[in-house]
Amino acid sequence: MAEPREPIYDQSSPPPASSVINSRDSSPVRGDDDDQPEEESTKRKGEEESDALKKRKGPAPGGKVSAEILQRRKEGRLKAAANMAARLEELGIQRQDKVNDVAQSLIRPISLINQKNYFTDYLKRDEQVLFVRKIREERTAKSSGTAKPKQKEFDIDNFDLNDLVKDDEEDEEDEDEDDDEIDGKSTEALKLEKSGARTIVIHPGTANFRIGLATDVYPKTIPTVIAVASSQKGENEGMPTPHRTLQPDGEIFIDEEFKDVKKQVSKDFRERMRYYKRRILPNSHEQVTNYNKKQQHPEDIPDHNDPHKIEWLTEASLTLQNYIVGLDALKLATYDRFQLRYPLASGNFNNDDSQYQSKEEVLGDLQLILRSALALELDIGASQTSETGETVATPFLQYSILLLIPDLYDKTYCEAWVSLLMQMLFKQVAVIQEAVAATFGAGVLSACVIDIGAKTTKISCVDEGMIHADSRIRLDYGSANITELFVKMLLQSHFPFQDIDLRNPAHWEFADQVKQKFVTFLDGDIAVQLYNFYRRVPSKQAAKLEFKVFDEVMLAPMGLFFPELFQIAGKNTRGASLFPVSTDQYTLKPNNPYSKAQETLLAGAPYAESTEDVILAKLTERDGPVAYAKPKPAHTANVNTSKLLTPLEKAIIESITNACKGDLNKFRKMYENLMLVGGGAKISGFDFILTDRINIWRPRLLSSSALSEILLYVTAEQDKRTARVAEKKKLREEKKKIKDDKEKKVKGEVKVEKADNDDEENPEVVEDDEEDEDELKLDFDLIEEMLEAGTTLPVDVLAPPKDIDPQILSWKGGSVYSRLKIISEMWITREEWDMFGGRCLHYKSLFHY
Repeated sequence: MAEPREPIYDQSSPPPASSVINSRDSSPVRGDDDDQPEEESTKRKGEEESDALKKRKGPAPGGKVSAEILQRRKEGRLKAAANMAARLEELGIQRQDKVNDVAQSLIRPISLINQKNYFTDYLKRDEQVLFVRKIREERTAKSSGTAKPKQKEFDIDNFDLNDLVKDDEEDEEDEDEDDDEIDGKSTEALKLEKSGARTIVIHPGTANFRIGLATDVYPKTIPTVIAVASSQKGENEGMPTPHRTLQPDGEIFIDEEFKDVKKQVSKDFRERMRYYKRRILPNSHEQVTNYNKKQQHPEDIPDHNDPHKIEWLTEASLTLQNYIVGLDALKLATYDRFQLRYPLASGNFNNDDSQYQSKEEVLGDLQLILRSALALELDIGASQTSETGETVATPFLQYSILLLIPDLYDKTYCEAWVSLLMQMLFKQVAVIQEAVAATFGAGVLSACVIDIGAKTTKISCVDEGMIHADSRIRLDYGSANITELFVKMLLQSHFPFQDIDLRNPAHWEFADQVKQKFVTFLDGDIAVQLYNFYRRVPSKQAAKLEFKVFDEVMLAPMGLFFPELFQIAGKNTRGASLFPVSTDQYTLKPNNPYSKAQETLLAGAPYAESTEDVILAKLTERDGPVAYAKPKPAHTANVNTSKLLTPLEKAIIESITNACKGDLNKFRKMYENLMLVGGGAKISGFDFILTDRINIWRPRLLSSSALSEILLYVTAEQDKRTARVAEKKKLREEKKKIKDDKEKKVKGEVKVEKADNDDEENPEVVEDDEEDEDELKLDFDLIEEMLEAGTTLPVDVLAPPKDIDPQILSWKGGSVYSRLKIISEMWITREEWDMFGGRCLHYKSLFHY
């Protein structure tokens, strides 16, 4: 068996103590030092170890190590590290960062960005936005003009005087051409663009489509309907509309709910008549009913005596046509081969599955209606002949479009409209909200716009050309509901046209004309009156109807303040499957605009029905909405399918209160500038009754001029309470800290008696008592004194401008807006739309899209 060998160490440093001991104990052979005493040997070894430590540690404290020694040490460390790495690699135990080099995917993984060291200025400067750069480049090009051609070098040795004269003439001609043509456009073309002669203003609506050039005085109105050839029978079967039942005694019965609501509205109507000292005969309804029963056989009018005879279209004359647009679609004698379709409904696309199966059908019908209107009304067809005799294939390239969109718009609706117009190859498109256009049409800066359409009523507060985001409201009733309600009441009064069916377009047109002629809000005209009207329907001679009415002419439009009369059932189709809800491309969450007024009404908590303490709490919210703030994230109500049927006066109060948020000057401005637009605004006496209804339902707190002082008082009390709570919270924390310190000191030595620390051992009871003391307590007697000292804010409805129909007021404002200088920054070209899509509306719209 071989002897164990001693380990070899570096001569400059001694071996470890353990190894020395082990070698001495285990080795059987002793060296020269074995004869020396053990104490001397130990002493000498200690001196050698101290010398070696001195050499290794370097000079004594205060000494300086030379650069040569430092360099040798550095090289030694590097060499030792390299040797160690080589040895580890030889043994196969080196560190491996990549255990498996096989790639998991062809896509190279990208390491995460450390946000602490990450910064970007992407799209934070105007120079980085393409739209802004293009506008600036166009302005620079117009200001600098076209570049002149480079002049020829003058050769003094070889020149001809005639050549100089020719060059001068050519320069003058070039200057004339430059004057006549700027940026490739003639001066005539520029004048046409500036005057609006090549700008088309489009205001799409549920019932009518208004379109015209910006230079036109009045727009062309086309019904938003199209008759499409279909194998399905066009006539509707079943009970006629409105649904009614003929009772054995000969009376017309609608339903029990309608009877109860009508009774309540009649009671309110009679109280109003007594307040204004209007006399009502007790047997007025009997007089009307008895007279109308005798007029069930009206007088027929021969065709040669009818100056307004309607030429009905027969299907025999339309064998080669696949569709009919606009007013002609309503003149069909029968609908056996054609089906009527309405592409727009309730301020949005029609999502009715019974009429449309895809969104392409809806957009296709809109395009047909638009092309027909342009060709027939504005003489802008699919092809035109220029002055030189050449055929212009796409005349739409010369025209720009200004599109009016709803105030509380749907992004899917807006983007689909712009895409449709771009597909039709128009030059450029701009969008503007309807309420802003209405204020421009009326020539006012600020107003509360109330737009009563066919199926929707929209309310928005406009301040200096901008709509308050949280004031927008969309109600699901309009003038078409008034027409149906008026027919119900006439049928109960035995109207001579008992077989009326509003599903028939001719019958609906007749009922709508009767409503427009006789419905009123003037209570002074309410009496038993005799009227006559001409009924014109297909397959029958024109007939002269004589009938009497009493309070039906006022109860029908009162449905705007009592929506239960309309009996609107079902759900909204805005969120149906044909047109999906707009979502954010990053979060995939709904991103339609948010309105606090709309959300509050859907929740059923309007200001008009709230108590004073609730109103003060809402108005003094510290995190309340800002007038022009960025829309909040989409709420569940944005895709809510329930219909909003709040009375009109309560909705107006809600809209104005959310827009003003306690600002007395804004309150005064909005209530003094109520603006009625739309077809429903043409009812006579509307302004008078609307003023009364607002004064009845407006809370006293919101109608007083002392509102600002009251809000200042409430805000001051809230600040005092906040400071008091913060101070008591700080005291409780200090008290708890003292208690904890005390417990630490006496822990294990002395037990604290329970009687001495009842308050400290029950902190919850103390906190509850203190919170009860810190509740906000207002002096309502003081508030009542402020209200009595203040005055009532007046309510005034603006009259429409002279010779302008309220129905076309929004379109008129759009035509005025399209000729302003600011419109040049709102145009969206086809190239921009193809590149950015809906993002163009975000950058090119003056409102926050």
